[in-house]
Amino acid sequence: MQMVMEKRQIPLFKVIEKITCYPQYCNRCNISWISRNKIEPCLRCGKADNVVGIKETRALSAGKPKEDKLSAFDSARKIYPGTKRGNTTEFNNFVKKHKDWKAVLPLIEPAIRKQITWRANANGAFRPIWKIFSTWINNRCWEDEMGLSESGDDKVCVICRDTGFKYQNDQRGKKVWLCEKCHGAYKKNHPKDGWAVWPLVELERIIEQGKADRRLK
Repeated sequence: MQMVMEKRQIPLFKVIEKITCYPQYCNRCNISWISRNKIEPCLRCGKADNVVGIKETRALSAGKPKEDKLSAFDSARKIYPGTKRGNTTEFNNFVKKHKDWKAVLPLIEPAIRKQITWRANANGAFRPIWKIFSTWINNRCWEDEMGLSESGDDKVCVICRDTGFKYQNDQRGKKVWLCEKCHGAYKKNHPKDGWAVWPLVELERIIEQGKADRRLK
């Protein structure tokens, strides 16, 4: 008589109880904990209206706020009268150049509107042309104080708005100031030429090229 041995599988682990846990976070008390309930009152303040799930909190911090900031930046970019690139390109440059970009972002659009009004109310007084938007951003031109004098006696660099270092008179006799950095960048490629004869757009291009050449060394 042949005997058949029955094989029985012995489980390595025995499941006693399946427990679902929900990470909780209280916005008011700034504390987190694990709960078996989806939403429960805060362990510290005892209120549930300020409690959200951790996943929900992460989605809010990583999603919508970034979109809102990108949208706010685009609103400023669209009204800027000068030459500009796409919103994503300009926004990435803004974030890369300024560590405090979150704090200064709300200042950009009001500053542009203020500068637009300042130029519109020139009444014949000198006003520099609009910079390329990336240059305006890189030089933190939202911090510019309006009110340049027509004679150029304010000693402000026409390119980056820093304190003037040297000046030359243009054809109208107005002083065209350059700061020390912009002056050095200009003289690198034009050691003997005067800068007051150039249109501002071309002068800006020459100086930016000079600065770029210096960075490559």
